[in-house]
Amino acid sequence: MDKDKSQELIEQLISGNDRQRRAASYKLGKSKNPDAVPALINAYNDTDGSVRQNVIEGLKLIRSKEAVEFLISHGIEKIIPINEQPIQTTVQTVSKGIRFLNFVIDNIIYQIILLFAIYPLARLVFGKSFGENFWLTWVFNLAVLFLYYFSFEASFQKTPAKFLTATRVVVADGSRPDVATIAKRTLTRLIPFEVISQYTGKDPNLIGTWWHDSWTNTRVIKN
Repeated sequence: MDKDKSQELIEQLISGNDRQRRAASYKLGKSKNPDAVPALINAYNDTDGSVRQNVIEGLKLIRSKEAVEFLISHGIEKIIPINEQPIQTTVQTVSKGIRFLNFVIDNIIYQIILLFAIYPLARLVFGKSFGENFWLTWVFNLAVLFLYYFSFEASFQKTPAKFLTATRVVVADGSRPDVATIAKRTLTRLIPFEVISQYTGKDPNLIGTWWHDSWTNTRVIKN
């Protein structure tokens, strides 16, 4: 937003009618312009509740020092003690090539386990007719795939392929994922064509992430 437009909105916020003040408070907040903070703070006591709410949301978006101090002083946000603050470390992910290699190796190992261990055992339990129903077999295969990834990553933070490529799964801050995160991560793998979801943006910390990474805030890194 250019300076003239910003100044026009500030003037509307100060002296406009109800509709203009609501629109101005909303647009100034969305602009994330630190220069708008004093005007937004002055409008905090506006008689219009919508304006006040827009002011709060705008200050949260801008998050300049002045904005945060105001939010804290009015009890809208609290000061988080040092020992409760989240770790800010951002880990460096491995390359797309390594991620795809992990995918290929794990799928080969999974197919070997399925064909030479799981299927023979299932036929012993369910009889020779096992595998004749397409949909039951498809669901069975997904269940085995879930157990494959979940059991290894929940126990070791890595699958057999990750052992071979010396990589492991972590939360984006570098900590170990909990069981619930691994379960969600594994369920996301079952989405059809999830393999094509590799991130292609410019953020170097997100290169090579798939839906099962980005949706669970996890990453694959070198040991």
